Amino acid sequence: MTDYVREVGSAEQGRWEQMGIRPLNISVWEQPTTPLLRYALQGLLASNERCGGITSDVAQADGVILVPSRAAVDVEEAGVFGLPSTLRRRVKAFALSTISAVEPATNLVRLGWTLLANKATHYGILFVGDEQRAQCESAFMFSMEGSHTHTMRDGVSEQQFFDSLIARMTHLAGAEVVSDWEVDYSLPQDAWSASTVPQAVIESGRKLRAWALLPDVQLGQYASPRRTEQIKLYLEVSGLTVGNMSAWDEQLGAMQITGSGVDKGNLKREEVIAIRSLNAMGNGCVVWVPPGTRRVKPSVEAFDHLLSYSASSLLASGAFGEYQLLNVLAQLNARDLAARTQGRPPFFRSMIHLHLWPERVLDHARVHRVEVEPQLFQYHSSCGTRPLALYSVEALLRGMVETNYAPKMSVVGLPNHGLLAASPLPLEAMTELFNPERPTLEFGDIPML
Repeated sequence: MTDYVREVGSAEQGRWEQMGIRPLNISVWEQPTTPLLRYALQGLLASNERCGGITSDVAQADGVILVPSRAAVDVEEAGVFGLPSTLRRRVKAFALSTISAVEPATNLVRLGWTLLANKATHYGILFVGDEQRAQCESAFMFSMEGSHTHTMRDGVSEQQFFDSLIARMTHLAGAEVVSDWEVDYSLPQDAWSASTVPQAVIESGRKLRAWALLPDVQLGQYASPRRTEQIKLYLEVSGLTVGNMSAWDEQLGAMQITGSGVDKGNLKREEVIAIRSLNAMGNGCVVWVPPGTRRVKPSVEAFDHLLSYSASSLLASGAFGEYQLLNVLAQLNARDLAARTQGRPPFFRSMIHLHLWPERVLDHARVHRVEVEPQLFQYHSSCGTRPLALYSVEALLRGMVETNYAPKMSVVGLPNHGLLAASPLPLEAMTELFNPERPTLEFGDIPML
């Protein structure tokens, strides 16, 4: 029995439920046409049932759909666009594809984005091996954050191999989504016009782009114009801009953050969005705009940022009491967290997320690196989900405690994803901590765990 099966079958299941991770309800959209894909599909479904998930004959809203590929990685297939329109935005889809070999020098991020764009799915699994003999050597799992984990078949049993893949799939697609958002049109126009924080966010993006820390990757580099437009419309992904910035606006008493799917290195004023609070369901944010403002979608990680500002306020004021992991986790999950911070200034004043790995701190007087708590992180969860928010925000809070609330930037390294940094400094000063002319951090390759 694998570690993951033991976890979901024991008291540990409660911990993953607290993190917002649930077993999968899987259905299959069209049957595979090659022996290797048939072998892979059979193994995945059997493992999912061992791990507490179920298989449905009919695709379920809010479920997971496996879409076996019928062509090479760079060939367009229907993906989610082959589903009924009522399901396209309600499911998480995995493309199942095969390849005979992946050379060591292959750019795996490019390979993953090529697969996901052309197969039109949220995630992809690329099985490596002999397609006709159904001999599987390994599997790569891709997500749109650039994650590209590699699971080897050699040295483990067939059951262990597929259980490992299902564990990763569950942490990706079984994670509760917290990127829902609604709009409050009550922000006075004069207050919005007088705010100087959006300009600070714009300048931060320009500097990070100039320093080559905030690349802008467009889907058109990996798919046809038609497919790119389809993904923009139905999956609401217009580009693969890898990062975001936010700052606390003391005048508005709100957070200002970059919008979703916009060029973070060349922002317009209307692409910086005020977030007033978490929503009533506790699974997203309330965008605050003046009357008549056009529809603007906030960054998919707006929840994480606002949770950090709100929780830092309570921790700094002593409202959390003694720092204990399970208590902090319960506080972060409380729906009234943001309401309890009303009138309390946050400890953090600025945040930056980049798809870079903080390999080493060069200036300990100004920067503190924090490890993800291993009890909360086993496998990567996608952007805009509760698990990612919980294990990243908890690390930032722990950074406050470890530095004794010093005016330092805390940087947490997120495996498979990048870094999330928060600081009690204004965004302008925090951004300068990334200036390569006065380096405070040394960057390396993001570990794929």
